[in-house]
Amino acid sequence: MMKNKGEIMEVSKGFSPQDAIAQLQICMKDMEKGFQEWVSKQSLPMEAATLTLMGTVQGVGIGCVVSTVIPIVASVFKPRSAAVTSLKPPPPMNRIPIIADIAIMTGLNEGFACVLKRMTGKNDIHNSMVAGFGAGALSSIIKNMGCSPNLQAAYMVQTGVIFAIFQGALFTSAQHKTAKSTHSKEETLYTKTKSMLTTLGYQNYERNFRKGLLSDITLPLLTDMALRDVNIPPGARLVILDHIQKEPELRKRL
Repeated sequence: MMKNKGEIMEVSKGFSPQDAIAQLQICMKDMEKGFQEWVSKQSLPMEAATLTLMGTVQGVGIGCVVSTVIPIVASVFKPRSAAVTSLKPPPPMNRIPIIADIAIMTGLNEGFACVLKRMTGKNDIHNSMVAGFGAGALSSIIKNMGCSPNLQAAYMVQTGVIFAIFQGALFTSAQHKTAKSTHSKEETLYTKTKSMLTTLGYQNYERNFRKGLLSDITLPLLTDMALRDVNIPPGARLVILDHIQKEPELRKRL
């Protein structure tokens, strides 16, 4: 049965562009999670080949952006007369080497990282930098096949070291971002607890609560035994439990 205009307008008012973006982000995360689970169940050659291909495709996209942005940024440092003509991106043929270089390095890096992770059982900065060095060195060999052995070796080491440092910095940045996000989420679990302890003058026991994982979720469930297990003195235990009983907000279950 068809909806009338009022119902359609009501639905459209309740669905904003922000909701659509949020739904898209959730969908993308679900797809990424499903893909990662599928890949992790494959054999090592299959996983490495798949991730190498995905990395190469990603590298093509990054290369397209870089090859377009570089001439625009470079134009800023040129004389004003030359800036107007240099704002245009380079012809497609001139972009190919940049795109190919980035695509090869990102693809090889994903493949090497996959193999190292399977071999060592770790996903740390050392594996990231070793994979970066291998990807940079091998891509340099492919690019400089016509050079002399000495020059080729120099280019190989130089590119490998630069890409290894880049991958190490990228890994560190990602880890820092993840740790910051985790810390931020953890802090939201102790908002009421921290406020309660500060109000009672027991802020020095906040560490005890965190050590025992006594967060806002557990406030309605707190008992004398639980507080005793985290080494809080009898007097403080009595005051905390009495305060929770008198505050309806603290007795609400999250």
